Amino acid sequence: MTVRWALLGPGRHAGRSVVPQLKQAADTELAAIVSRDRVRGEAFAQTHGVHKVYGSVEEVLRARDIDAIYDATPDGLHAQHAIAAAEAGKHALIEKPLALSVAEAAQAIAASRRHG
Repeated sequence: MTVRWALLGPGRHAGRSVVPQLKQAADTELAAIVSRDRVRGEAFAQTHGVHKVYGSVEEVLRARDIDAIYDATPDGLHAQHAIAAAEAGKHALIEKPLALSVAEAAQAIAASRRHG
């Protein structure tokens, strides 16, 4: 089975580190980029050979052709995205830190457990 990933946060770090790792890993496909700035997302996708761009986290979490998200967004969004991914039935790999507080981390962990 191939895991189809969407990358949230198409910044320099993601382009240099995350994209090559996802493209080299066995049984994975970098299937989409998620960017609030459509032009920036399209440019990043073209540079890295990705064919789909979503304009919001909500949009990608509804997508049937995405199995998991890699969250490279600013730290303050990580817990929110982890919870939303769990509620949508998607897997999520969140860059550190998972959350900015113990309470946020506990909420993200609880959501993951509730939704399997």
